[in-house]
Amino acid sequence: KQEIEASKFKGKHLELACVKTALKGAPEGKRYYGSMGVAIACVNDQLTKTQATQAMREYVKNAKAGSQPFTEREAMQVLDWVYNHPTIRFSCRTMQNNGFLDEYCKKCVYPYRVRVVE
Repeated sequence: KQEIEASKFKGKHLELACVKTALKGAPEGKRYYGSMGVAIACVNDQLTKTQATQAMREYVKNAKAGSQPFTEREAMQVLDWVYNHPTIRFSCRTMQNNGFLDEYCKKCVYPYRVRVVE
């Protein structure tokens, strides 16, 4: 069975450098918020839940090993929560607070991005 790569799904939010970074695999301590960012990007880009499930499977596959695994069950709980709250918006501040934006904010095209102080 061939895995579908999340990068095959396109959209304004899924194309953000911070989301692409999260999709490559977040380290322990950042995996929950990474999955939340990916899920919100999926719902904001209007992916079907089936498509978003494939993106989350790719995220879990790429999650960095730690003392505890980040399971598909955990990721799907995040995805279910987000898809049950479809008006949720992508938060640059949350992504930045969890280490996904630092190097990308300066070039970001997202209109609500966090301003980086140099």
